[in-house]
Amino acid sequence: LVNLIANGINGTAMKKIPELKDEDVEAITDYVIYLSMRGELERGLIDFANQELDLESGERVINYAMYEWVKAEATKRNPEGPSEDFEPAEFKAEDLVIDGEEFDEDTFDDFRDLKDDANWQVAGQTVAQELSDLKSLVATYESKFKIAEPLEESDDESSEPEEPLTFSERAEEAIDEFFFCIESWEAAQDIVLDTADAWLEAEHDKLIHWPSRSSAVKNCSWARLLRAANVMARKDSATAQRMITTTGPKTGRRELA
Repeated sequence: LVNLIANGINGTAMKKIPELKDEDVEAITDYVIYLSMRGELERGLIDFANQELDLESGERVINYAMYEWVKAEATKRNPEGPSEDFEPAEFKAEDLVIDGEEFDEDTFDDFRDLKDDANWQVAGQTVAQELSDLKSLVATYESKFKIAEPLEESDDESSEPEEPLTFSERAEEAIDEFFFCIESWEAAQDIVLDTADAWLEAEHDKLIHWPSRSSAVKNCSWARLLRAANVMARKDSATAQRMITTTGPKTGRRELA
């Protein structure tokens, strides 16, 4: 790539541009690789969306707002990270009551599974406190993230209005959506990593053979830059910045930024 961009391709409209400096060639090379990787990644995400999601109803591969809220809640509950020896409080069926309404045991178990996936476990929390958290979760989902269903016109004036959902049913819907958000994010991360792995397994185990230049450019580690990008995607910007600044050309750092 460096050679073709620097010297052009004979017999084509891509002529050599003498005005291009080394840093220009370097920047263009970075960008061509970036476009190729992005194209493969986008195709992977499109395939996943078409096969797994109901796009017409508003489902998306990544619900950024919801995922950011999930992670913020995890940080608020467990600033030092999840506890490995966490044990939830035991409960009986009669303990599961919210606003005078009995709550479904299976849905409560699903809520605990969600808390485990989202790192929301809080040591020493009582069942009553968990139910309060669940009530808050449902309220947040319905006020911030629930997609309003279109109203259906009916010619039947005698049709009776639908009965309102029970709290257990509302909670089940909210829990399913938060589960889907987390699972979709993880699926998208897998697609990103699979794309990166495919590039890193390219011929000669390297993406670029740099001409004679500074050691910083010659030793550019695309594996490190890609790992830094993945770290950045997890919002660990401090670690990502440290990884980026310890190796790689300036153009690579700019591209990741």
